[in-house]
Amino acid sequence: MLKQAHRLNLKKEGPQSISRYAQILDETPFRLKTFRNHMFDFEPTIPFLTSQPDITTWYQCLAAEPSPQSSDPDLPLLPLLSDAAIPSWLLPTYHSRNITRLHTAMVYQIPDEEHHTLNTLVGYGRTLTALVLDRDVIDGCSKLEDFVTGLAECLPLLESIYLWHRGDLVG
Repeated sequence: MLKQAHRLNLKKEGPQSISRYAQILDETPFRLKTFRNHMFDFEPTIPFLTSQPDITTWYQCLAAEPSPQSSDPDLPLLPLLSDAAIPSWLLPTYHSRNITRLHTAMVYQIPDEEHHTLNTLVGYGRTLTALVLDRDVIDGCSKLEDFVTGLAECLPLLESIYLWHRGDLVG
């Protein structure tokens, strides 16, 4: 029986039913350091994540649907987390962790939501040194130089930034 595994990567390709893969998360007898989930939304993984306090690296599918439990401050998830790829709606939940590397996506419908995400990133300012950011560029959003200046102001320890710009206004 597998007692300790360091890494689990879940990625589904092809037409198979996702429910057939879900059993791997039920009553796992092993402890992980890394969990990369490109298969399931956040909510079905909560019991699994609760049972894995040793995870330091967690990649959640950035397109995962928001969960009502995502903002629960009493949810004891991943206390040792230091490297994360999470959707922007999960950012407020993990800003108190000692995260040094973060990958997230800014997907929004109105430009003011861009400022909200930047304000949320301020909570990561005491530890974050590397940021990968997928950013939608829509009419009315900040110019690139203003946006990068804003990031530098709210994340003073940032040493590395990688920006992916998407949208019709990317030139």
